[in-house]
Amino acid sequence: MGLKWSVIFSDAATPKPRPNYNGAPNTQTSHSGHYTQESGASTTLTSCHDLDAARTLMDFGTGLRSTSRVLISEERSVAGLQGDGEEEEEVAALDIPDMLHVNSHADNEEVDEEDDDSSEDDRSDDEVLDIKYQVPNGTACKNIILSNKTTWGSFVSKIAEGMGTRPTLLFRLGYVFSWLPKNPKPRPMLLTSKDEYLEMLEGIDERLSKTTSSDKKGKKAPSYVIISDESDTKPSGSNSSKTKTRARNDENSLEPAITEEDTTNSITRIIEKIEGNFHCREHDRACVIEDSGYHYQLTNEDLSVWAKLVHEHLASIDRVPDKLNLDVKSTRQKRLKTAARPDINPWMSYGPPPPWFFQPPVFPSYAHPSVSGTPSTLPSTNSAPSSSAMASPSRKRRLHVTYPLIGEWLTSLDADPIRGEDMVYFEQYADTLAQEGILRLGDLHDLKTPEKLMDILPSIRWGIANRLMKFAMEDIDCYEQEVKQNRTE
Repeated sequence: MGLKWSVIFSDAATPKPRPNYNGAPNTQTSHSGHYTQESGASTTLTSCHDLDAARTLMDFGTGLRSTSRVLISEERSVAGLQGDGEEEEEVAALDIPDMLHVNSHADNEEVDEEDDDSSEDDRSDDEVLDIKYQVPNGTACKNIILSNKTTWGSFVSKIAEGMGTRPTLLFRLGYVFSWLPKNPKPRPMLLTSKDEYLEMLEGIDERLSKTTSSDKKGKKAPSYVIISDESDTKPSGSNSSKTKTRARNDENSLEPAITEEDTTNSITRIIEKIEGNFHCREHDRACVIEDSGYHYQLTNEDLSVWAKLVHEHLASIDRVPDKLNLDVKSTRQKRLKTAARPDINPWMSYGPPPPWFFQPPVFPSYAHPSVSGTPSTLPSTNSAPSSSAMASPSRKRRLHVTYPLIGEWLTSLDADPIRGEDMVYFEQYADTLAQEGILRLGDLHDLKTPEKLMDILPSIRWGIANRLMKFAMEDIDCYEQEVKQNRTE
């Protein structure tokens, strides 16, 4: 007489995965002292050759479930003859939600295949599912396979690698499920945080559940998930104009073909949006209008800091961040502009001088001073000019060469088609130089070497510092040559 006891958990809900009775991983076949997790609504524990062993498994099962009672039944099979009677014994157990049945079968009896098929309908929460993502890469697209257990940080890192960019530049991702209806065209969902990532995985899981419920022969994973970079999408209500190329990209935002520049220059695009929102027609640049009506002109350094804060989700492109300290910078900018005003003609406040003001020149070679107010170089009328007296005006005029303000000069470098072709944004150094007393081009020229300039501007590279000093020397020579030419004429 051979008896083999089986413990069957009947459960209408999807069972949770359990370790084997001896702590080993789950398997698809039963072994002595084990129980097997199937994918359906039943879980079977087998290979118990006596009632005590069956009860032991039952007791183990009570730690996994909770119900009020456990029914143990025994069927004997002797020499191929089926007994007519069936013994049943009710055993009290811990709270278990479903009935726990312990049945005996012949050693050669196999579990019904229909039970196996039904057990595959539901999947456990810990099941690993591979998901295909379609990401843009230059003018093409690339498929990436990641599991549903991938963390948010690893997901962003892998997506950035597939897109050929850095994770820090992916601050506004979007996604669209490929199984959504194409008409009307679905709009991408944002994928910028861990919560949104988990929400996407829930959508995939929901799709998988519907697929498996309609096809019980096996699980069918979703086709793929389309990933897009939404940082270049035009915000709703924005009045800023876009180029035809960008407008075409907005219309086809679901297409994976995005240029490499769009995926790698996110900071630059943020700066462009800020400049568009705060563009000032009067100054033809980005300005912040204060309550007093003063237009603070945003420097390239301001725009760079602002864009970085937006990139890190610490600010928005519509509101000036407090970290820019515009109150302090605005006062400094006003002071620099006041100092940059052109010299006032000394005659303009009082009108031209009366005719008797001009005295006949002592020497015919000297002409009358002009009404424009140019300082006279006439020597004293009481004595003939000496060689030293003739030379002194030249020295004085050279010492009084008026050089441009450092901010205006740096801005002219950026506007120059040759000097500004590399888009270094020299103007960003104006505020720091002004704080150190470098107010005009002559002050910068007095530094003489790039190393001294780097002491004042720690963030500047030697190559840029050397280029600035070369430009300063060239322009200083031009100003001095102009002064000499005017004096000769």
